[in-house]
Amino acid sequence: MGIQGLFDELEDELRAWLSGFGRAAELFEGLPQLFSKLTTQHIAGTVEDRASIIGPVHVGSRSTLRAGSVVTGPAIIAEDVTIASSVEIDGRTYIGGGCSIAHGVSIRNSLVLNRTVIRAGAHISNSLVGTSCIIGPHALLGIEPVGASKNRTVNSPFVTVRMHSRIGAGAILEYGTDLAEAAQVNNGVIVSSVGSAGPISGLRQ
Repeated sequence: MGIQGLFDELEDELRAWLSGFGRAAELFEGLPQLFSKLTTQHIAGTVEDRASIIGPVHVGSRSTLRAGSVVTGPAIIAEDVTIASSVEIDGRTYIGGGCSIAHGVSIRNSLVLNRTVIRAGAHISNSLVGTSCIIGPHALLGIEPVGASKNRTVNSPFVTVRMHSRIGAGAILEYGTDLAEAAQVNNGVIVSSVGSAGPISGLRQ
């Protein structure tokens, strides 16, 4: 699938970079490019006592990293981002401007675009999350398919959630999931590349 529907309003430089990719798979594979020039720490925001930053990490102006959180680079946190306590952000992760990351969230190897809200306890791995999405508490994005085997083909090793989508509490999005714009995933639903175990609107086929 293409990258259409991943973003609306973005900074010009980021929009231009994203627009250089024709397919979501190309964008996911190209994520390391975002960090190619990030070799040191650059902290323009606020990092509270007992928060930890390890390796090359950029924290933009007016962004806040609360106590007990850990960011391991390479990682970029843009401007006006709020990261609550006990959050773990692991390498090759980009958090866009105006995002809000709640207590106990973990994010790794993912692109999370502007104004997205991630509720407490959610886990996001190997995912492309568009602008202005809401990820519910304890939702899991980027999970190995349940009962995966050599005979089951996964469409892609990542998850795509396009802009303005809403993921319910405790929902699970397995590898290969590709949601359309403004998709709605109900609480507790399991979504995979071969279907879903419950009501969902906006699943891309």
